Amino acid sequence: MNNWLTIVETGKLSTLKPSDTVETIKGTITPDDFASLIYTSGTTGKAKGVILTHRNMVSNFLSAASVFNLKPEDKFLSILPLCHVGGRLGNYQTQYSGASIYYAENMGSIAVNMAEIKPDGFDAVPRVLEKFYDVIISKGNKLEGIKKKLFFWAVDLG
Repeated sequence: MNNWLTIVETGKLSTLKPSDTVETIKGTITPDDFASLIYTSGTTGKAKGVILTHRNMVSNFLSAASVFNLKPEDKFLSILPLCHVGGRLGNYQTQYSGASIYYAENMGSIAVNMAEIKPDGFDAVPRVLEKFYDVIISKGNKLEGIKKKLFFWAVDLG
C-alpha cells in the first residue's frame, strides 16, 4: 500500500532532477503571463471568469502589504474564501509580510474568531462590513433611555 513515505522514498531514489525542470519553466514565465482564473459572482451583470496575470497579482498584494504594513509578529484574519480575489490577495500579502494568517471558521464565527485571535488586520468586502454594521445597530436599537441616546450619538459622531 502506497503512503506519503513511499512517495518521498521514490522521489529520493529518482534520477530525475525536478529542480532543473522548475528552473527551466520559471525562466519562461513573464509578468504578463496568465496566473489565475477567478470567477466573479455576477453582481454587476453575468458571472464571468477573470484572467489575472502575475503582474496584476503581485502589484495588488504589494500594495495591500504597504497599506496593512503587517510585521512577522502580527496576526491577520482571513474571512474571505481563497476562491475570492480578496481572500487570495490577503493570503499573498500576509505571506509576503511574514505575518501569521488565520482563517475564519465560517461567516457566523467571525466575531468569535476575532475575539480569539485579536488580529492586527483582516480582509473584508462591503457586504461583510454592512452585516457588521447591521448587527451593531440592531444591538443599539434594543437599548433604552440614555444608553440608546448615547449609542446613536456615538454612531452619528463616527
